Amino acid sequence: MKKLVMAALFLLFGTAMAFAQQEIWFSMGFEFGNSIEHYNDETTYIGSPGFNVNAYGFSEKRDVGMFFHYGYLFPIVTAGGRDLADYGFHMDFMLGPGFRYSFNDNLKLLFGIGIDWIPIFAEYAKDGKDYSKIVNNLGIGADIGIKYDITDYFYISGGVALSYMFYNHTSLYSYETSTHDTKVCTRIIDEHIKGYGMFTAKPYLTLGFNYYYEKRVWGKPKR
Repeated sequence: MKKLVMAALFLLFGTAMAFAQQEIWFSMGFEFGNSIEHYNDETTYIGSPGFNVNAYGFSEKRDVGMFFHYGYLFPIVTAGGRDLADYGFHMDFMLGPGFRYSFNDNLKLLFGIGIDWIPIFAEYAKDGKDYSKIVNNLGIGADIGIKYDITDYFYISGGVALSYMFYNHTSLYSYETSTHDTKVCTRIIDEHIKGYGMFTAKPYLTLGFNYYYEKRVWGKPKR
């Protein structure tokens, strides 16, 4: 899991440096996922608090760069077709071009759009059996927010990350103990789920810092 996050961040920063990008904005904070999942004529709401990481990279004089969004969320409430036991924790990896608009030197509008991957993991017991579940959702995502510089070094940011998942691959396994005290694994599902769709809106609030890559210093570049 940590390797996936580090690889995505390395890709963002590597792309930024390759295109002579110099400003990097990096923030961490809280977000709350609100997901509407539709499958098999059932609609389920999933509420998931957690934390996120946002990063944007720009050339000093350009308003187009790269962005990365990562979320780690814990479903705690569902309403509708599914049981909460079907959900464990899920992550959110979003990567693509990022854009900025400056209202003034301290206040910026941020926007990013790109590919979105949401893996979901769960382990639970039901009807006397143990189950493990891995779901891979793929789709498109977007991030829109406001960045306000408290100082040259630190800023606060608030916004919402949006996702629409149109591809779902689900693997579900059951485990039970045999008469010889050994675990027997049975594959129940391991396939692309047709007719699946999920829309997610994740409002967030973060605290971040400015880094000026060209001179390897913290803070905003000096104009």
